[in-house]
Amino acid sequence: MRFRSALKTFFPLKTTQGRIAARWFLSAAAFLLFWSPVGSLAQKFPEYKVKSAYLLNFARFIEWPASAFQQPSDPINIGIFGTDPFKEDLEQTFKNKTIRGRTIRILRFSDLNALAQCHLVFISKEDDRRFAEVLRVIDGKPVLTVGETEGFTVKGGMIQLRIVDQQVSFEINQAATQKAGLTPSVQVLKLGKVVRH
Repeated sequence: MRFRSALKTFFPLKTTQGRIAARWFLSAAAFLLFWSPVGSLAQKFPEYKVKSAYLLNFARFIEWPASAFQQPSDPINIGIFGTDPFKEDLEQTFKNKTIRGRTIRILRFSDLNALAQCHLVFISKEDDRRFAEVLRVIDGKPVLTVGETEGFTVKGGMIQLRIVDQQVSFEINQAATQKAGLTPSVQVLKLGKVVRH
């Protein structure tokens, strides 16, 4: 019940957008109730289904500048750089979804040149070693970077997904988002831990 009360505080549930956001974050919390740090239950925990729900909400509640799109009908491109830990979870989460009238396209690639097509790019822990290269390519571009390795925001990443006390949480480097011309919503800033590096 306390979690529901927090959602009402963070999201205006009387609005359609607020209800959608609350539903997704509540779903993420429900998945986490089945988390166990040991045994077979831990192996079955759908970690990346929860993380894919977070990616959807980041795309919904972070505003890109108009210059990030050439046409009003252009899709929002979600890029998975290198190793893909999501598999079919990402497609299931984003299926038939639109954001501010835009469709969503999922791209998987290992070529740094493809980063220019992305609005949001996820870097898995297996490919974090190449993050410095990623930053160099997207410097000054409106590309939201999301990672899962410790110290991701310290290195210039924008959002780091973390598992703390058996719950998925995130921290956001607000200075990095501002530098890229991205505007996180109040909801994102309230739910995440804002860090400044």
